[in-house]
Amino acid sequence: MSQKSGHRPASLCGKTRLAQHALVLALAISAGACSEQRTHAPPSAEAMRVRAELEEIAASTLGDKEGRIAAYLSHADPDIVGGACSQLGQLKARDYVPQLLALLEHRDGRVVNMAGAGLRDMLDARDVKLAPKFDALLHQKFLLARISAVEVLGNIRSTESVPKLLERLKVEDPAVRYYIVDSLGKIGTKQALPAL
Repeated sequence: MSQKSGHRPASLCGKTRLAQHALVLALAISAGACSEQRTHAPPSAEAMRVRAELEEIAASTLGDKEGRIAAYLSHADPDIVGGACSQLGQLKARDYVPQLLALLEHRDGRVVNMAGAGLRDMLDARDVKLAPKFDALLHQKFLLARISAVEVLGNIRSTESVPKLLERLKVEDPAVRYYIVDSLGKIGTKQALPAL
C-alpha cells in the first residue's frame, strides 16, 4: 500500500470483522501458532441464549439498550461478558469505554479479546490519549487482543505508537502483520513508509 495512491483495504464492520477475527484465530490455531482457545470449553447453552438475547436487544428500537446490554458486563460467564462487549462496540456506546478498558485487565482471555474488539469499534482520533493502554496490549498473549490493540492504535491515529508497531511488525505472528500495516497506513507518518 503506498501513501501516494491512498489505497487502503476496505473497512469491515460488525459481524464481518468478527468473522474475520474468528477466521484468523482458526487459521492460527490450526497452524499451531496459537493455543488460546484450546484452554476454554465451548460456550454453554446459557451463554449462547444470552448472546442471542444481547443481539436482539442491540437490534431493538427500545430505549436504553446500551444500559441493558452493559448490565451483562459483570456476569460470571466470560462468554456472556464478551458478548456484551461486542454488542456495545457495535453500538458505539462510548459511555461504556471506561468499563471496557477495565475489562482489558480481566483474567480470562475471552473477555480481554472481546473488550479489545468492542473498544476497537468505539474509539477514534478523539481517544489518542489512550494509546499507552493499547501499546501495552501489543505484548498481550492473546492473539485477538493484540489484533484489536493494533487496530485501535490505527483508529486513534497514534503517531507515538508508530515505533512500537514497527518493532512488532518484525516479530509478530503473521496473522497480525496485516493489521499492523493497515494501522500504520491509517496513521500515515513518514516514519512508517518503509513498512508500507
